[in-house]
Amino acid sequence: MKNSIFCFVDYFRPGYKAGGSVTAIYSLINTITQYNFILFTRNHDKGDRRTYTNEETNPFQKENIHIFYGFSIFKIYKQLKKYPSTPIYLNSFFSYKYSILWIALKKIQLIKNPIILAPRGELISEALEIKSQKKRIYLNLAHKLSFYKNVVFHSTTPLETEEIQKNLKSMMISYKSIIEAPELLYLDKPKTIKNNSQKCLKIVFLGRIHPIKNLTQAIRILHESKLDFIFDIYGPEDEKSPHYKTTCENLITQLNLESKIKFRGAINPSEISKTFEQYDFLLAPSQSENFGYFIIEAMMSGLLPIVSSNTPWTFLKNEPFACIFDLNRQADAVSFLRDITSLNPDQILKLKLLSSHFAEAYVRNNNPIEKYKLLFYQ
Repeated sequence: MKNSIFCFVDYFRPGYKAGGSVTAIYSLINTITQYNFILFTRNHDKGDRRTYTNEETNPFQKENIHIFYGFSIFKIYKQLKKYPSTPIYLNSFFSYKYSILWIALKKIQLIKNPIILAPRGELISEALEIKSQKKRIYLNLAHKLSFYKNVVFHSTTPLETEEIQKNLKSMMISYKSIIEAPELLYLDKPKTIKNNSQKCLKIVFLGRIHPIKNLTQAIRILHESKLDFIFDIYGPEDEKSPHYKTTCENLITQLNLESKIKFRGAINPSEISKTFEQYDFLLAPSQSENFGYFIIEAMMSGLLPIVSSNTPWTFLKNEPFACIFDLNRQADAVSFLRDITSLNPDQILKLKLLSSHFAEAYVRNNNPIEKYKLLFYQ
């Protein structure tokens, strides 16, 4: 099939609980409209048993986007065999059904399709440390089998390129096997930007409730600030870390912050922009982020980002509307919040507008469609 791509992803819209990978693929297939995407995914959201209805999934089917929810492995295999020159785009390194299986079939020559693999941050060192023993066993086995010998890797940042090369070095994965193409951005412009922190700081967190998102440190930062604030936490509990929310709740109770910090649950992507408009700060002390769509989304809505240096957003370090801090120096984040409280409402609004304008310019100037053409049809 000319200009077509078989795309595999564990979870997709209307689901949203899997986080950044869903947003990344949604942005990709809605931005590169000259390609025909055949997408295979699960028929339910992450952590849910309820399957989607046709009414829920139909809005995501478009002229160039054909999504198969819960398609059988055999039927997918028949499609791949029928079109052997159409590339396969995988969006996980460790997913069995939506990544490893298809590389194995290519390895034993049951399919011939070119394979491109986007690890989506799974090969960054901090991510590998989570359940590290199981992952290291698999990496050692893959090395012995030369499993990824003919796979092209897609990285989205220079950091991810280095991490892929470093952590797969034993497999002889070189920079020549890695194509770097930044994430494509498909975001709505917010309707209004206003200062919400007239009486107290209004701060938001968006992400999975998972140790890698480092929510406990966010709580400690706010406690150390001694400021008057409201901190709302949006995001699903992660099924792989079921006790982390309890850890966070216990810390909130221990620090007597129950009246200031609330868990608001998962949020539908269509509601993110509207929700962000209620706040002035994004607090994200992540231990690792492959990209961090929520950061640019928050800035589009005029939020002032307080973000760890373990993300690709370190270039914001010298911007007056942002705080990029080392996780070992959380006092820098505390100082930023305290400094903001010394400003008058008009000065805070000016910073929010700077943040939004910066984000708009970033989206406008960083949609490298040509690099994706090279990625898919080298």
